[in-house]
Amino acid sequence: MDHFHDANSELGRQENLDIYRGNTVYLKTLSGHVAIYAHMAKIPSKLEVGDYVAAGTIVGHVGDSAVPDKRYLYHLHFELAMNPFKDERAGTYTFEDYLIWPWFGKGKTTAWVRDNDNNLFQ
Repeated sequence: MDHFHDANSELGRQENLDIYRGNTVYLKTLSGHVAIYAHMAKIPSKLEVGDYVAAGTIVGHVGDSAVPDKRYLYHLHFELAMNPFKDERAGTYTFEDYLIWPWFGKGKTTAWVRDNDNNLFQ
């Protein structure tokens, strides 16, 4: 409990959620969004902050890190945080920015997500 943040703000709530993501890799996409891979068992030691990764690069191994309820063993938690800012802020985003960005499909139907997911990483 000592690791938790004040949950009276959206940032505080998201920081608390991030604690439960465990071993996590955040990848900035060329389109400016952030792909989040969480609950990894391990992250390759050769992967470092700022590295460029190509399609097919191993960024982690599926696990159950920080999963409080061990009924949900070994799974990958994937999110895509959508960049809500304009291009003039490119390169100035902080980790706190990423935490409060809306995820892809927030407030949308499953059909909308399926119809609009084809170009996420292009």
